[in-house]
Amino acid sequence: ACLLPSLFFAQGARSENYYWQLNGPTAPDKFGSPGAACEVGLGIYKAQYPAVEMVIGSREMKNSTNYVCMVFRYFNGSRIEPNFTISVVRRGTTCPAGATYNEQKGTCDEPPPSECEEGLPNLFRSSNYPIIVINGKNTVPSSPPSGCLNGCAYEADSSRPNSCYRTPGSTTEGFCNYTLKSNGQNCATDSGNLGGTGPSLNEPDQPPVTDPPSDPNDPGCPKGYSWSGTTCVKTPTDPTDPTDPKDPGGDGGGTGGGDGGGTG
Repeated sequence: ACLLPSLFFAQGARSENYYWQLNGPTAPDKFGSPGAACEVGLGIYKAQYPAVEMVIGSREMKNSTNYVCMVFRYFNGSRIEPNFTISVVRRGTTCPAGATYNEQKGTCDEPPPSECEEGLPNLFRSSNYPIIVINGKNTVPSSPPSGCLNGCAYEADSSRPNSCYRTPGSTTEGFCNYTLKSNGQNCATDSGNLGGTGPSLNEPDQPPVTDPPSDPNDPGCPKGYSWSGTTCVKTPTDPTDPTDPKDPGGDGGGTGGGDGGGTG
């Protein structure tokens, strides 16, 4: 016995993710795998014949769009014939973006998460904070941010900023850059807060401060890295060997107190 009569109908040409359905008009549900559809079909059979024990005895991918499950039936402990069949059909035109079709399973498999190395440094900027004056110097009372880059999570291991700047376009707010290191964990979406530069925190008529000001051309990349204009990149010792980083020496220009604040 076949579970449901076949229904054939024309469909307009449009892109739609693959899905599986029981082969009949009374089963409109969509399933991500043929096996899941078969389990629903088995449940329909059991509801129709409650006195008969039924199990799926075999499963077979007939072709790329047709999958069949064979149902064994038992009554009072004895196998009875004939077997029932559950026919499942695949519809749709493609897998979701990034997924790959598994021909053996009839499923769209998501790619495994990328492996994130632990301990890689990069520069990330804080949120904007009001600029305050401490001991006659403009200061940004910032705190270290978290970061996500290329699907890998970054976190701070120090509250000391590398550099601090006035937020471009603002006269009252500033931000600080911090060195964060990858922690080996994955993250879903890039945070979009890579380190950057901006106008000096100091007013033109403000007396010079003891600490060196933050360099507008170098926000303070970690050792072995240099500022590319948009992010920190490894600095080669030999221009012909970009895989050999050097220690450029020195720390970032900004300084900060114990509370994570920074001065320009």
